[in-house]
Amino acid sequence: VLVLGTSNSPFDAEVKLFCGFYQRLILLPRPDYASRLDLWKYLVEKMQGRMTDPNTDFTTLARVSDGFTPGHFRFALKTVLTDRRLAQMHRRPLTVGELVAPLSKVQHIDVAQEQQFKDWYGKTPLGKKRTKLAKGDDDDSGTKGKGKGKKKGKKK
Repeated sequence: VLVLGTSNSPFDAEVKLFCGFYQRLILLPRPDYASRLDLWKYLVEKMQGRMTDPNTDFTTLARVSDGFTPGHFRFALKTVLTDRRLAQMHRRPLTVGELVAPLSKVQHIDVAQEQQFKDWYGKTPLGKKRTKLAKGDDDDSGTKGKGKGKKKGKKK
């Protein structure tokens, strides 16, 4: 059984309570430019949309949507792509302006809030382990039992 939870303010709760309930806590960072570009292309196609000029429009959307999450992208598309709008898609493709308008109504993740997420994540067991590995202070580097010269395969 997999229990998956998400939160836009995990720092309001105690880390120990989260760790007691969930085996692993994973921080998913904001998508970078290339990820946003791919996400916009995927979501527009999945929701049966079509852009006026796909090359320029997706690039513009990826630049403008910095600080927003994939959930925000989906919200913008669901807001714009009503049944009536989908029926008009073959005559009038989507424009960047149509998708930017709903994005402007939601709170984006700014640098300070992102840092707050990272600071909180650093207090979790997985975050502490990641920090320790990044610094190179790991005593058990995972090479235990993996010496050179050992052959893999069946024993004779």
